[in-house]
Amino acid sequence: MTAYFEPTLFTISGEAIPSEYGSVIGGGIAYYLDTVTLVASPNYGYRFTRWSDYEHDNPRRVVVRQDKTYTAYFDYDQFDITVGVDDASHGYATGSGSYNYMSSRTVQAYENSSYGNSRSYFAHWSDGSTDNPYTFTLTQDTTLTAHYYTLTTNCDPTGSVSQTKTGYLTVRLNASSDYGYHFTHWNDGSTENPRMVTLTQDTLFTAHFAPNQYALTVVSSDLNMGTVSGGGTYYYGDTITLTATPASHHHFVRWNDGNTENPRQYRVWGEVTVTAFFAIDTHTVSVASNDIARGMVEASGTRFEYGQPCTVTATAYSGYTFHSWSNGMTANPYTFAVLSDVELTANFVAEGEQVYTITVQSADPDMGYVSGGGQALRGGTLTIRAQGYPGYRFLRWQDGNTDSVRTVTVTADRTYTAYFAQLVGIDDVEGGSTGVRLYPNPAHSSVSVAGLEPGRRVTLVDLYGRTLVDLRAADTELTIDVSALAPGTYFVRAEGLPARKLVVIKG
Repeated sequence: MTAYFEPTLFTISGEAIPSEYGSVIGGGIAYYLDTVTLVASPNYGYRFTRWSDYEHDNPRRVVVRQDKTYTAYFDYDQFDITVGVDDASHGYATGSGSYNYMSSRTVQAYENSSYGNSRSYFAHWSDGSTDNPYTFTLTQDTTLTAHYYTLTTNCDPTGSVSQTKTGYLTVRLNASSDYGYHFTHWNDGSTENPRMVTLTQDTLFTAHFAPNQYALTVVSSDLNMGTVSGGGTYYYGDTITLTATPASHHHFVRWNDGNTENPRQYRVWGEVTVTAFFAIDTHTVSVASNDIARGMVEASGTRFEYGQPCTVTATAYSGYTFHSWSNGMTANPYTFAVLSDVELTANFVAEGEQVYTITVQSADPDMGYVSGGGQALRGGTLTIRAQGYPGYRFLRWQDGNTDSVRTVTVTADRTYTAYFAQLVGIDDVEGGSTGVRLYPNPAHSSVSVAGLEPGRRVTLVDLYGRTLVDLRAADTELTIDVSALAPGTYFVRAEGLPARKLVVIKG
């Protein structure tokens, strides 16, 4: 008898855990030692992780030896989140990484506080959301870019603007002026300050400021001694010329801040009172004997205020007598009011000696004046002087001598006449060790300004601070035409350098 055998059939099956994450395809009924294929198929958003026997092949081929169920395990798939910003200078964002499907994720954009005079404010994400932080359910690889609006503020000409965020794309602007200025308006015409703005795009706001006006009060410490000019209402930063004009026989001493320049350039910085101090002129009195062996002299002092009396006394020694003072006066003691510096010599004579008189005079008293001369013994010396009035200059004495101050030897009674000439042109041009140099040209109708740097601004102003000429140097020297200027005192200013005085004299 013959025995017959048939192959045994077995069932191979698969299952998914969790079942909603995926499924297993394949398996079925197969003969012993047949090969069966199983495929673990994840649903969208999930991934196969392993079989129940810790095998990881997928698809998986199994050899049939018995009935068996293979379990496929699934888990959430992961997606990438990539966050960024439209410009690194605007800010930064957080939330990048790999995360499970259907997980709730949050990204956040941060703003840089400022860079320069600009500040950026978060506007929206690349998908249009304006939430920040922004929370969403992850269902796919996601790239999000944070976009910003930039608010830039400027100031004209000086000042500062602060930005304070008050809400989503709302900002409080506050313009603050520097000392000496006040806020006037924004570039869009608004005068509101502080002001609220809502950003809808990159935006520029300029705060405009203007200098304040201040009262500059200029006073004299004593109106009987002198007057002042230059006061008024000026803008902050203006440079004003202040002038102190002493009364007759007085002189300017100083300003209340210690400055001794007159006229002076004063920069306006606020409400201020500037006081000029004056003093009465003082003069010296010097007395001497024509021969210390003949007599002695003394005075009631050596320095006197203008108009103060001075008494001089001459005492002759034995064998001599007092004759006169060098100015011709014979009183002894001699009392006089001091109106200028005085030099007196007492003439002591012996019996038979003669005193001679030196007389000085001006050929034209309207052009200039003279001083000096007087009386002295033969062989003595006297000093004579000549000085032209404004617009005139000393020319010569009648004997041809051209020294305006000269010492003459007395040999007889004699008269010296001073001659003067009319000036047309520029006089009293001051130089200095610093700044520019001024000198008249040969035609006397213009002044040359030397020692400049190309591009430096040069102005000519009058005593009231009014600008009459405004030039810019093309080279190291420029020329200013003064032919049309009235006679008087002016100032030449080279930008950043000390001013120089210029006196224009015309006949």
